[in-house]
Amino acid sequence: MRLIVALLVILVASPTASADRAMTIAQDLQATTEQKATVAATLARYDADLYRLRYERAELRRQMLTEHTDSVDQQMIDDTLVNARALVALDETLIATLRTQISADQIVRVMMQLNASEPEAPRMLPPQRPGAVTKRAHNGCDPFEQMHRCPVASP
Repeated sequence: MRLIVALLVILVASPTASADRAMTIAQDLQATTEQKATVAATLARYDADLYRLRYERAELRRQMLTEHTDSVDQQMIDDTLVNARALVALDETLIATLRTQISADQIVRVMMQLNASEPEAPRMLPPQRPGAVTKRAHNGCDPFEQMHRCPVASP
């Protein structure tokens, strides 16, 4: 009983949208009340981490639109890879944790419901200082700003 109360306190403290989604998915399981509470707490933690990582990915994409140097390019590429690996690790951790809580067929059901109910990715805010992606010149032609292709330079 203490475990259920503790898990409910955790759920109340977490963001409302992810807690509602976690509780809805957990309540749909054919499991004991204690199992539902532990699954709901696991899913609420998963959602919190998922939203944080997706926000970081959106922020990285926004930064890619601003003017920067080659060294910053390398750092952004590295940060993008770290973010992608963290998202994969988050899914692996979720599945490993759920394996200790519920059966395999219930895990499949939870994963399907997570995918079906996943909210939209955070909207990317416009860059604070919009400008060219890099400082390199393109022979005076920017194909992203022109309606047609840049003229082919004659040899």
